[in-house]
Order: sequence, then C-alpha cells, then structure tokens
Amino acid sequence: SVTALNAGFNINFNLFEVASKYVLDILTGLTGGAEQEKDELLYMRIRRVKRVKLFGISLQFILLNLIGMFVSRFFVGDKVVNEGEETDGWTWMMSLYWAVQTTLTVGYGDLTMDDNMRLFNIFFLIFSTMFVGDAIGKLADLNKEIEQIRRNWAFDRREVSKGMIDEFQAYENDGKVDQYEFLVASLLALNKISSKDITPIMDKFRKLAGEDGMIGDDDIGNIAIRPKSQVMRDLDVDFDQ
Repeated sequence: SVTALNAGFNINFNLFEVASKYVLDILTGLTGGAEQEKDELLYMRIRRVKRVKLFGISLQFILLNLIGMFVSRFFVGDKVVNEGEETDGWTWMMSLYWAVQTTLTVGYGDLTMDDNMRLFNIFFLIFSTMFVGDAIGKLADLNKEIEQIRRNWAFDRREVSKGMIDEFQAYENDGKVDQYEFLVASLLALNKISSKDITPIMDKFRKLAGEDGMIGDDDIGNIAIRPKSQVMRDLDVDFDQ
C-alpha cells in the first residue's frame, strides 16, 4: 500500500512538471516540438530545464498551500473549541501561516485547533512530507539531468571523423564501424549503459562463440547437455539470488 501511495504521488508530481513545461514552452515560444528543441542552443536548453523544475516545484507549493489554507478555514472558522474552551478562530493570514509552516514540515505547533482540524492535519502532513521529499529529489537530480543534456547535445551534433572511428570501432581496428559497434559506443557515450553492463555479456558471448567469434550450429556440440531438471534448478538458484 505504501508503494502504491508513493507511485500515485509521483504520478501527480510528474503531471505538474509536464504542465509546467507546457506553460513555459508557450510563454517562451518553443512550440515546435522535438525539431525546434534540437536546434535550440545548449545554454538555452539548460536554462529552460532549470525553469521547468523550479516552476513545477513552485506551482506544487502554491497549490498545496492554497488547499491547506481554504480547508483550514472551513474546519476552524471564526471560533475554535478545544477541550471545552472556546477561543477566537483563525484569520486568513493565520491559515496561510499554518499552511506554509506545515508544508515546509516546520510545524511550530503554536496555533490552537479543534479535533476535526487535527484529523485533517494528519493527511495534510503526509502530502507535505511527500512534496518536500519530491522537491529535494528533483533538485538533487538536476545536475545529472543537465549533464545528460550536454551529452545528448554533443552527440546530436557529432559528425563522422577519424577520431569518432577510432573511438567507436571494436578490437579489429579495421578503420570501419558497423551498426552494432556504433550502437554500443553510442550507448556508452550517452551514459545509458556502462562497461560493467557490457563486460559480462561479452564474456558470455566469447565463451559460447569460440575462436571464430560467431555462434552457429557448429558450437552446439561444444556445450555439455545437462538434464532438464538440472537446468531448471540452476535457473531457480539464479532467480533466488
């Protein structure tokens, strides 16, 4: 249930980010889609990503505080009954003050509230904590996202050169790059995968392929055939690990 609740919150927060990007694209005139983004200067793209992040966080913060302010006014009103004693209720400014300090998870506890408001406060605190965690996570990931933007921008503008061939070709050093070499080298350059991901796969391929560097019918006889039950037991062990 906790995982499902967290996933639901993440979907809502991502919707805010998508809406923020759409609004900022309209305001900045960037409505041409992927083609227009491709022609965008690097510093402009980085600046736009920063604005989208900050605008989305600000929008979430404002809406969450408005909800807290209006709901608190509904529960508290002009009078507060606490333990049989009636005191003056909250003003709009006091409701805003409570919403902001609760959203920022400060919670001074200096305002008097009745039981209904305390019940609402439990749920509002959950939303507030999730918001703060999501905002901190987005800010922490911003540098990684900017670094990935730089990689993609440089990759999109890369042309064929002697340096690219030397960098992308495999062990043959034949001065040519086939589609598979280009694919693996591009994934590495874009930081989509790492050498740690590739090494065990290539080791497995070399073990199966043999000396000719290809897997074919001739390689079938080189593999010891084990009973099916033994194979299934090995698979079970791998999955358990």
